[in-house]
Amino acid sequence: PNGVRTPPMAESQLGLGEHILFLGRIDFWQKGLDLLCAAYERSHPDLPLLVAGSGTPRDEQKLAALVTASGGAIRWVGHVTGQRKRELLQRSAFVVLSSRHETFGLVALEAMSFGKPVVHFDLPALRWMEGDVRIAPFDVVALGLEMHHLAGDEAARRELGRTAYQAAQRYGIDQTADRYFALVQQLLDETDPGQ
Repeated sequence: PNGVRTPPMAESQLGLGEHILFLGRIDFWQKGLDLLCAAYERSHPDLPLLVAGSGTPRDEQKLAALVTASGGAIRWVGHVTGQRKRELLQRSAFVVLSSRHETFGLVALEAMSFGKPVVHFDLPALRWMEGDVRIAPFDVVALGLEMHHLAGDEAARRELGRTAYQAAQRYGIDQTADRYFALVQQLLDETDPGQ
């Protein structure tokens, strides 16, 4: 797995947030941005949807058109890194990972490290998460309903966020590096020097 630095978390911050966040590459097919925008438009959550990332000119044009059509409910903030990225994660109520396929989902781990629940399609590669909400793959209606529900339920976000934050502790940079080192050492010990 990937590793992440987990910032200190005040219990009073769990469950809070002022927007729903999508963070990642602007890629309509793989990242499922068409599904996410359709679910958001259908469900009308009480929180704005912020989309952070960059992509090909074609995908960025598609996103810009959806942002305009949303009348301000969907906002595209462009590519973010560093402090701006941390602020977006910290101020989010939850993160949505609407991908059609994923390998690990580093964005999910980053969200969890800030005590944020992750709403995602139930893909095999994403089943390692805790404090998450799994939706039947590519079910736009169910995704929209869950976004609407979670946007209005601070208590649910608090409980999910607490679980997510605790789970993220197991994926710290040092712990992950130690596991990789142990695996390499094990494989080297099992290697026959005569080969």
